[in-house]
Amino acid sequence: MVNSHTTLPTPTLNLSTQELSTALEAKDNTFQFYYFNVHTHGATGRALLAYADYEKALTKFGSLPLVYEATADGSVVVEHAEAISIEIYLAEKFVLLSTNAFERSQILGFFSSTRATMHRHEDAYFARKPHGKNGSNGHYLGNETSLADIKTTVALEALLNEQYHFKDFEDIQKLINPDATPNLWKVREAVQTKKSYANRLVSDLYEEIVVGNTKYFDGEYTRLMEQS
Repeated sequence: MVNSHTTLPTPTLNLSTQELSTALEAKDNTFQFYYFNVHTHGATGRALLAYADYEKALTKFGSLPLVYEATADGSVVVEHAEAISIEIYLAEKFVLLSTNAFERSQILGFFSSTRATMHRHEDAYFARKPHGKNGSNGHYLGNETSLADIKTTVALEALLNEQYHFKDFEDIQKLINPDATPNLWKVREAVQTKKSYANRLVSDLYEEIVVGNTKYFDGEYTRLMEQS
């Protein structure tokens, strides 16, 4: 589903899958991210691109989650679709998923848990579910930031900045804070030490998306209350 006012790049169709895969392995590829002017299913994809210092890619609105990756010379363009697929692909691309089979399995497990909770808006999970992983060092696994860390940080930003104005989110700061949830707080702080990610949170584009997000969910909340 694409907004009628949006002109999307044209994917390359005349190459084999192996040739396309080879093109995707290049380190100087560029990215364009397309999604509605809200966070929700686009938040983590945008966060991964920002963390990897591809902020220039976060400029397109008007479709369901799509990422177009192009070679430096523009001769090959590949379309990546669907939020989960995009998130895992970008995590692999930017070395935010371990190459160790066990660690990869663990990271994806934490990622899946946070993702399921985030999109059901179950705020109690973050306050009560134990996250004492890995010695409470600010990472789910090892000593490096991973997809699981970024996914959780995105979820916490959504909750703490009240991007969803529903009754269940009232006083969320009382449930999620350095004292009540120290391990989660350390994960969030560790991700935010990356300059490109921190810059994203204070950018005009991020604020524009926050405004769009709040407007959308306030409207949905009002609509649901009127129906009840």
